[in-house]
Amino acid sequence: ALNTWLARGYAIVAPDYQGLGTPGGHPYMNATSQLHTVVDAVRALHFLKPNHFSKQWLVMGHSQGGAAALTVAAYGQKDAPEFNLRGAIALAPGGYQYQGIAEYAVTHPKLEPSVAAFFPIVLLGAQAADPKIIPENLVSSEMKSIVTYARSRCLSELQADLKKAPSTIFKPNAELAPLLSYLKQQSIEYMIPTVPLMIVQGTEDQLVDPRGTHAYYQQLCKSKKPVLYQSIKNGSHRDSLRQSDVLSSDFLKQLEKGQIMSSCTAHQ
Repeated sequence: ALNTWLARGYAIVAPDYQGLGTPGGHPYMNATSQLHTVVDAVRALHFLKPNHFSKQWLVMGHSQGGAAALTVAAYGQKDAPEFNLRGAIALAPGGYQYQGIAEYAVTHPKLEPSVAAFFPIVLLGAQAADPKIIPENLVSSEMKSIVTYARSRCLSELQADLKKAPSTIFKPNAELAPLLSYLKQQSIEYMIPTVPLMIVQGTEDQLVDPRGTHAYYQQLCKSKKPVLYQSIKNGSHRDSLRQSDVLSSDFLKQLEKGQIMSSCTAHQ
């Protein structure tokens, strides 16, 4: 996908997230962190190569990066007024009703191992952003050992090593209100774009629920925001990325003409 953008004449800035390869924890899905990660990387490019690149820019991201793209679409122009954010492309963006993952763990304590392996990433990400949230004070004794293991492991290692999920995730009567409140604040439904937006979502995505992505799209349509929704029939989580270069072509052409594409009327 990146080669297509280079061929179109774009320079590409591909930042990593805060806490990955640098000191400190990774505040997974934290909206403010994702906003600054992207915007500061664009600033760094212009600082290192002054007058080499246009002040006009676009943001695109997939999955967690899709959520980051939505945050930048909402706040990027205000955060970096020295640049001209033209539009945003969110591919299979995660994070709709983000607090739902914790709520699900309460009502469905016997999770699949793959879900249980992912849960420490959410908890540790919340703690990295808000140190008052201490996972070990919230989780069961079984889950506590998994959280401890996760502090020095990647998600792929957790998923490979965890063969059996704990019988429960949280302690009985754990005080979850601060955690749920924090997670809710990171949800994408709070990211209202100020620039034209294109969303791409596969209908058979097993990692990001297409129903949540479509609900977010409908929310934006009701708010009269310019958004183009591209649904990939039978598409997987990766298909939204694989097909993004083709699907974004018309969107970019219209942006270059100063025109805005929206599919809201067609889908209502």
